[in-house]
Amino acid sequence: MHGNASSAAVFLHIAMCVDRVLTADVGEWNAFALIRPPGHHAGVAEPSGFCIFNNVAVAAQIKGVRLGSRSITEITQDECVDAYVKDG
Repeated sequence: MHGNASSAAVFLHIAMCVDRVLTADVGEWNAFALIRPPGHHAGVAEPSGFCIFNNVAVAAQIKGVRLGSRSITEITQDECVDAYVKDG
């Protein structure tokens, strides 16, 4: 994919992540793994490592703004580890 098609694919994937974050019920399995997610190299202001947007960061930011939930920076390492090993 080149040009507009590539950009459209990136925006579509981000929209799918955002939709899933906003519509998932508590305790429901999510459709997106936080293991090396698409865009994981991208920073806040610039692309890196062939990643144009950080899809997870975009979805988390939108969820925080839309639903008034905690900022992604307030999620602790323990919470991430617990979620990874299904311990909490």
